[in-house]
Amino acid sequence: MWSKRILVPTAVAIILLVAAYFAFAPGESLMIRGESIQVRSTSPLEILGSFYIGPPVRVMDVPGRGQTNLTIPGETIASHGTGGACLIADLNFKGIPNLSTQCHYDPDCTNAIPEKYQGSYTDENNNKKERGWHGYCVAGTCWTRPGQQSSHCLISKIHNGGNPWPTGSHQFGPPTASATAYTIADLYRDLDIKSPVEWRVHACINGRSGISMDNVDCGQDQGKNRLVHDGPTSSVP
Repeated sequence: MWSKRILVPTAVAIILLVAAYFAFAPGESLMIRGESIQVRSTSPLEILGSFYIGPPVRVMDVPGRGQTNLTIPGETIASHGTGGACLIADLNFKGIPNLSTQCHYDPDCTNAIPEKYQGSYTDENNNKKERGWHGYCVAGTCWTRPGQQSSHCLISKIHNGGNPWPTGSHQFGPPTASATAYTIADLYRDLDIKSPVEWRVHACINGRSGISMDNVDCGQDQGKNRLVHDGPTSSVP
C-alpha cells in the first residue's frame, strides 16, 4: 500500500519532467541569409531574389574538391525553419517614404509612404492593381517592398502552407507582366525611374515555440524571437 503511494507520484513526476524536456528542449540551430539579387532580363525587367535557410554548415560542390562542408558566418536561432524573404528597394531618392529622421521600426517607414502610393495603380493596359507597398527599417534607413507579399515575397504562411522550408536556397520574384500583380516594370513607370535603383533581399526566420511549431514573430513589426538578415545591395537599371 505504501509502495503505491510512493510510486504513483514518482511516475507522475517522471512524466512531467519528460514533457517539460520536450516542450523546452532547444530546436535545431538554423539561419537565414538574404542572397544576391539577380537580373534575369532587362527588357522586360525581371528581378529575382533568393534566400538560404538551414544549418550554418552547408554542403556545396566546390570545383576541384567535390562536396565540401562550408561554414556560413552569421547568427543562428532554434527554429523549425519557417519564415521567408521579400524584395525591397531603396526609393528614398524619390521621396519614398517621406521621412526626414532616422527610422527605428518598420511602421516608421510604412506609415510615411506618401498617400498617393498607398492605393491602387492603373497600368498602361488599364489594369487596376493594388500596390501593397510596405516599409522596412534597415540600420536606420527605410527600404520599401514595392508590391504585395504574394508577388514580391516567398513566405511560409503564404507560399508553403505554413510549413518549414527545406534546407537550401529558395528563389522568388514578381512576374514580368501581369493583369493583377504590381510588377517591377509598373514600379519604374509609376515613379518615372530613369536611373539605377538599389535592391536587396530582406529575410526573416521565426524562432521555435514548441516541439513542432515556430512562432510568428516575422509577421510582427517588433517581433523579438526571430532572426533578420538583409542581403547585399545590387544596383539595377
